[in-house]
Amino acid sequence: MGSDEENVNGAVAYIQSSVEVPEAGAVYRGCLVKSVKDFGCFVEILPGKEALCHISELSAGHTKKVTDVCDVGDVIDVKVLELRDNKVRVSKRAADAETAGALDS
Repeated sequence: MGSDEENVNGAVAYIQSSVEVPEAGAVYRGCLVKSVKDFGCFVEILPGKEALCHISELSAGHTKKVTDVCDVGDVIDVKVLELRDNKVRVSKRAADAETAGALDS
C-alpha cells in the first residue's frame, strides 16, 4: 500500500523477483558479476540467487582468463543451462547467441 504508484510497482517487482525460482532455459538480463574465479564467475541472476558461469560458457571462442571477458561488478546476460541440487549453471555464450539470433530476425 502506498500513495506513489511507481514506488508501489517497484516494491511489488522486488518482492516477486525475491521469491522467483530460476527456470531452465530462461535468459536473465543485467546480471551482476559477484565474484571471479579461475574456473568461471558467479553472477546474481535474481536477488540473493547466484549461479556459476563456467569459463567455457563465457564466450563463443576460447577464453584464456575469466577477466578477459568480465570482472567483478560487470553486468552480463546469461541463460540458465541446468538446475541441479540447488546449484544453477548458466551461460553467457548461450545468452549472447540467443540475443544475436533475435536481432537477425
